[in-house]
Order: sequence, then structure tokens, then C-alpha cells
Amino acid sequence: MDPILQTHKKCHSSSIGTWSQSGFDITVSHTAHGALPGDKYAFYPSPGTGTLAATGIYDIVAVADANTLTLSSTISSIGTGTMRGTETQTLFSGIVPAGSMGENGGLQVYTRHAHKNSPSSKIFKVYFGGVEFTSYSASTTSISGAMAFILNLTETSQQIASGTPSGVTAAAGNYTGGSGTWNTAVVDTRINQLLEIMVVKASGSDNAYLASIDVILVPSLT
Repeated sequence: MDPILQTHKKCHSSSIGTWSQSGFDITVSHTAHGALPGDKYAFYPSPGTGTLAATGIYDIVAVADANTLTLSSTISSIGTGTMRGTETQTLFSGIVPAGSMGENGGLQVYTRHAHKNSPSSKIFKVYFGGVEFTSYSASTTSISGAMAFILNLTETSQQIASGTPSGVTAAAGNYTGGSGTWNTAVVDTRINQLLEIMVVKASGSDNAYLASIDVILVPSLT
């Protein structure tokens, strides 16, 4: 996928390559990565032969050559692994600052995607604090969008939201009824939490990318 912008730096994201971790450093081998020191790297490997590195955006601290780079890491573990295929990619990853939502506060997330028009599914997911709040599948279209409305329930460590697996989806100006329940989660918004947009592709030959994203913070109403 093409690089995306994150805090005015190029953000490189890849799901092909091999990685190894020793102490606080991760070394990524990816042919013609095109990265430079000071860029960012969105890391989301699939299960491989070793311990998974933590999902997130890392600073590129060194570029050994055109095919190898070193990332800064906050996880002190050792492992090696292989990111398999192009089926899963992180399209966006950013921090929601600690305490910014507050009691009864919330997030409104709107994404716009472009992708190959093919029968194979492209499933777009919205994650907050490691919890999947929305999942939307697109196939025989070239553009689509996903959204998630995440609300703190009177406290800062329990949420309710529309989206998978609630069975309730947003329609034109209203909600369409379903037989499920509202999606709930326990995410402590008193600390920094990661907001991520993922795509899971059924075919590695399909392309999919994030055209734009709106993240609207609704402050506490109390």
C-alpha cells in the first residue's frame, strides 16, 4: 500500500517481510522499503514462527540498507517471525490521549476507503484499545466507508457502541434494528489508548487503502 501521513511524517506499513526482536529493538527486512530515519512504521504482523511484536506505530531509528531497517520498541522480549502475505494491513494507527473522553464522553470515527472492485472481500475494522468495535465488508465496489460511535458509560472504563457484534447498524439518519445487543467493552480511557483502522483482504492481489479518516472527540457531558 502507499505510505500514509502520520504527524506530518511518512508512515510505512507492510504485511510482507521478516522481523526479529532483541531487547528493545526490532529489525525488519522488507525489499526496497523506501524508509528514512525519522519516518514512522506501522507494525502489525500475522502469527509467524516466534513471538509477536506489539501492534503500533514505531519510530525508525536506523536504516541499514535499502532492504533492512531498525525500529524503536517498548517491548522487552525476544522473538522472530514472518508476516504472511498481504491479507492483513494496518491502514491507520494513532493515540487517543489519556483522559480526553471523560465520563459520558465519546469518539465518532468515520473512514473512507478505496479498493479493487472484485468479488473477494475487503473487511475494514475499527479497533479502540485493542477491541474491535466495527467490522464492514466490501466486495464488488471500488469505494466504501466504515464508522464507529464509541461512548463511555458514565465512567471512564466501560464503553457502549454501534457495530459488530451488536446486530445494529447505522442506516440513513437512524439505526436499523437487530436481534443482538449493543456492543460493549472495557477500555480504560484514563490512559493513552490506540485507535486503529485495519483491513483484512481475502485476496492478496487486491489493493485497499485509507482515503481519509475523521475522528471526532465528544468531551464529557457531566
